Amino acid sequence: MNIETERRHRVSNFRNFVENTVRNYSTQPACGLVHGFQKDSIQNGWGHRINEKGWKMIFRYVENEKGKFFVVEDIGCTGLIGKNYSTDEIEKLQVKNLLGPNEKLARFSSLYNSGGNEDGAGLYGLGKIMYQAVSRDYLEYFDSNTVEGNYVANYVDVEDTNNRAYEGKQAVDFIKEKTNLDKKETKGTRIIIVNPVDELVNALRSGELVNDINETWWRIIEKYNATIELYDGDNLLFTADVPEVYKKYYGDNQHFYIFHNLTLEPGYRIKNFGFMYTDGDDELDLPLYSQDSENHLLGNIAYYRKDMKIGNIVELDSLNLDSKYKNRISGFLEVDAEWEDKLKDNEDTTHYRIASKNKKDYQKMKSALTRYLNEFLEMKGLKKKAKYVDPNEDLKELANDLTDFLKDCNLDLDLSTINSGKIKPLQIVCNKEYPNEGLRTVECEQSMIFKYKITKTVTDYNYTVDIIFTDSNGNDKIYSSKDIIINSNEYESEWIEVSYDDFWPKSRNLVKVLITSKENIKTKTACTFPVFVGVDETKDSEDIVFRLNDIILPNPDTKRINYNEEIEKIELKIINNLNVDFTAGVSGFIQDVNDRNNTIDVI
Repeated sequence: MNIETERRHRVSNFRNFVENTVRNYSTQPACGLVHGFQKDSIQNGWGHRINEKGWKMIFRYVENEKGKFFVVEDIGCTGLIGKNYSTDEIEKLQVKNLLGPNEKLARFSSLYNSGGNEDGAGLYGLGKIMYQAVSRDYLEYFDSNTVEGNYVANYVDVEDTNNRAYEGKQAVDFIKEKTNLDKKETKGTRIIIVNPVDELVNALRSGELVNDINETWWRIIEKYNATIELYDGDNLLFTADVPEVYKKYYGDNQHFYIFHNLTLEPGYRIKNFGFMYTDGDDELDLPLYSQDSENHLLGNIAYYRKDMKIGNIVELDSLNLDSKYKNRISGFLEVDAEWEDKLKDNEDTTHYRIASKNKKDYQKMKSALTRYLNEFLEMKGLKKKAKYVDPNEDLKELANDLTDFLKDCNLDLDLSTINSGKIKPLQIVCNKEYPNEGLRTVECEQSMIFKYKITKTVTDYNYTVDIIFTDSNGNDKIYSSKDIIINSNEYESEWIEVSYDDFWPKSRNLVKVLITSKENIKTKTACTFPVFVGVDETKDSEDIVFRLNDIILPNPDTKRINYNEEIEKIELKIINNLNVDFTAGVSGFIQDVNDRNNTIDVI
């Protein structure tokens, strides 16, 4: 194929566009040219990864007879795949919005498109402009070894570019002629910045650049063991890592608290969030950009979208903390892909802050973080504990009335875990296996097994688990008692085997697994189930458990339902402990809150 090599002059004033981008990245809440450069360079490479394993990025300063270059190279990526369109063809496709995400070469070559970076945080196509922004000549060369087996190269200047990228041997020769660099052998893309600004080279050598990378991208290093290396020529200067203060405290039960997979409501699921505070002599870094900005520093409460740090959610000044604690607190939050899609269009173009704080997608995130952060601070004694007011007392009363009604049907029901919304402080469920199929009996020389799973949304992490057996006459004995530590929001025990001789003999045993917080004894819950030891199975009051699991009101704060409004959802849970299937019928009724004997309607 003959590659067109004539130059194509740019229609727009690209130099002004680059200079304006530099100003945007140098204006708060952005953190300056160097910080923005590393942030966007890595998100370009991370978004084009083939998979997490084997991905790598290299920053390298090179001087040779062809000049001074700053090289950004990703490894383990797709490369600039897609058809090698001419600039005329790209413009026509761009106008018609026909450049698909896999046309990465065309998208990279165009001015105002993102690079087809579906797995990265970029949206506006400004990140690739940063390569010109850190060049004194506003000039870069690039080459790419793609997973499609192609090798392409070209240059990007503020005045012009080749009408079509070089391919194959022409691409290799072009890069060698312009930079004296050999062909890129690994899969991915290499950006070669001509005559880099001193600010960038000095940041590479001083460690400022790697510190910025650590602060922005520590999550991919921790989660995926991502490798990011910084070189001066062939000399390895730094390898990016989780910041030392994070490594010291995250995972420390006394200083760190984390949650995983917490659903607030449909469409809003938190994947990971955690908080930490440091000891008095271990203050977190000051702001990276200016003393007046609290947006990008280690000591803030930030959210990460597609693994890239975006910006603050909760301002520490809003928490009424003693000033001595403000440089000792850090936190992060990651949400699922569905929520990320809602958030992505509500960021500024530099990806350093939320554009509008009034939107639901942001408010949900802020509300959840504020709630759990306050719990964390109160638990650690960093903030005075507020008096808790249960927002669901009226619902509890109604549920208790329903319980009384169902008790007339000889069912003893447990509504102890009721709580507003889907976030419940502490829950425990038991999974049981009995030796006799279809029955809950244990005979002489037999054993049964069970295990329990705990889910929590409180910040306490020290708990006691008691397993108690109660016989038919109400006599109790403790089978076991032990302390456990729960650092995440879920904990699952090993299988526990209980033999015939461990139970009360010749009796119905009620097994109770009780979990109690050692930090707040009011935080407790239990699950119970019967075991018939050496006696025939009978139906009993713990066989069916009824719970009001969730309710979504139109005005959750006031619990008021105005004219033409409706309750969106009432979710009931019935737990079957019978070890056999059964059929249940459920009915409800609407009462006058001022007159419990006045039934307004039956559901």
